[in-house]
Amino acid sequence: MAMQQAIPSTSPARWPRTLFDAGDIHPTFAQVHHTICYPYTHYLIRMSSPSQVVDGVIISSNPADCLGPPAPWFFDYIFDSLEYDRWVKSVPSRLLRLVGGPGSGKTSFAALAVNRLRQNDQAHHNHQKPPLVLSVFLKPLTVRDASAAVHQEQNAIPFGVQFLAEIEKQIDAKIGVNSDLSPPPSPQTQIDGTALLNSIRFKLFRLSDVWLVVDDLDCLWPIRKEYLEVEERLEQLRGIGVRVLLTSRTPFQLSTQKPICDVSLENEYDHDEEQHEGRPGLIAWWECNLDHDSTGGPFWICQKCKEAGYACGNESHSPPELTSNPFPVTFDISNAPEPSMKSLIIHNLQLEHGRFWPLEPPFRSHQDEYPPLSCLGRRLISGSTTEEPSREAVDFVVKLVQLSYGNPSMALLLLETIHQAETLDAAMAKSDRFPKSVVEMFDRLIDAQIRSRLLDKTSPREVRARATLALHAIRIVGNAEKGLKFSGVEFESLKMRLLEESDRCGSHGFEDLLDSEDFEVVDEVIGAAGGLLAVETMGTRYYVRCFHPDFYNYVKERYNEFVSEWECEKE
Repeated sequence: MAMQQAIPSTSPARWPRTLFDAGDIHPTFAQVHHTICYPYTHYLIRMSSPSQVVDGVIISSNPADCLGPPAPWFFDYIFDSLEYDRWVKSVPSRLLRLVGGPGSGKTSFAALAVNRLRQNDQAHHNHQKPPLVLSVFLKPLTVRDASAAVHQEQNAIPFGVQFLAEIEKQIDAKIGVNSDLSPPPSPQTQIDGTALLNSIRFKLFRLSDVWLVVDDLDCLWPIRKEYLEVEERLEQLRGIGVRVLLTSRTPFQLSTQKPICDVSLENEYDHDEEQHEGRPGLIAWWECNLDHDSTGGPFWICQKCKEAGYACGNESHSPPELTSNPFPVTFDISNAPEPSMKSLIIHNLQLEHGRFWPLEPPFRSHQDEYPPLSCLGRRLISGSTTEEPSREAVDFVVKLVQLSYGNPSMALLLLETIHQAETLDAAMAKSDRFPKSVVEMFDRLIDAQIRSRLLDKTSPREVRARATLALHAIRIVGNAEKGLKFSGVEFESLKMRLLEESDRCGSHGFEDLLDSEDFEVVDEVIGAAGGLLAVETMGTRYYVRCFHPDFYNYVKERYNEFVSEWECEKE
């Protein structure tokens, strides 16, 4: 079985510029063993060809993820952020989660982050104990692909154990241990996950800084046991010094609570508002389990208070008795900043229609050659000066930024349609339409996340139940009266309607997935939808919405017959 090419060979010549160029931002394609994940079979299939596989193990070839930004500079807003900087330099190690819907550039960023970390000269200051960048790119496969694999589910190796085995293989390759002498794991082989973790811990002493980048972790969600097991393994790796960066379409584990500094509560200590209220995960936290706060929970001290000389509430406990616990940090990249989107759109337009923006863009590469002005380019440059773009150009770019809603792939799909226009009026008219390429992108997402899982009778009941849940949730949210305003549906209302739909499905329902605390059910709904739905919190309330306004229109206007008409099987 050959892996799908990340960029089709039939692409127009300009695509390596308008889409991300894998040769520029992907890590080196090393000749290593490559692994591909079959979530439904609990199995790993070895690939003989490294074609289009990033150095590491697994790569996502989802078409939506291939529509990434055209140049690495787009991600500077992440690389320059406090969240990323703290993660790279964190001691003790941190876990950083990058969350964004389809098309937000997660896979592109993950590949670029791996490449940058490996090329960072500062990371190589200790030659006796070299640094190491581990990378795992998960690929969600179709049910057809999964059913083609030979497996014995009852004897299969837990995916979390195979995950640790792959991490150890990459470490062995770095420190010169020939792990290929050992036979690959098989269902008949009993592998102790704890022993693997201890082996990794021992080998880490031969390395200095160790980073691990895991892309598309949420593709494991249909089999929740596997997802939770990998989450646990990642936390264990972080606990032994590995700095872990995850990308995911959905922010799971809403139950994860953010601590409040008990010292500041007791002593009314003046903390920096941004650091402690807006971004509490950015600082290190110290926990004293021997003492408790007013609610009976652990006593928390932030790094700032600890450095100021404060201890826990019990005077007999000293700071050395405290244990550090850096909480995971979530970085939402579902809506890229307006300056980044503006630069992306201007850059892409000028690559097609010539230079109409008078100021030299700071992101322009010396390899970029703008073509002669097209008809549209001449219209956009009309009225500009040597220092200011024309009013028409400014208004046009602003409109495209607004229509993209911070999603770079949606912007590029829209631009592909606009590039065919010869006049500004025609371009403005095309921007007001629903591009066919966007509909096709949504169709692919529905097929991968829902349709293929429901139509394949061999897929596990758990997978089919989550796909059914996702379909009904998308229908309800996409047809909500307030959906057009992008305000979302209040979760209690959504849950009640989902329970009604589950009753109609009988034994094929998903009521058991809704029988938990609200935050756990929100996790289930958002996880099942695979990033097509998003959640926002307002106080103690949850609101569920479509990940992009165009997806709301896609559901509301019944562009997909399967989404509109599919019904549960009758008894």
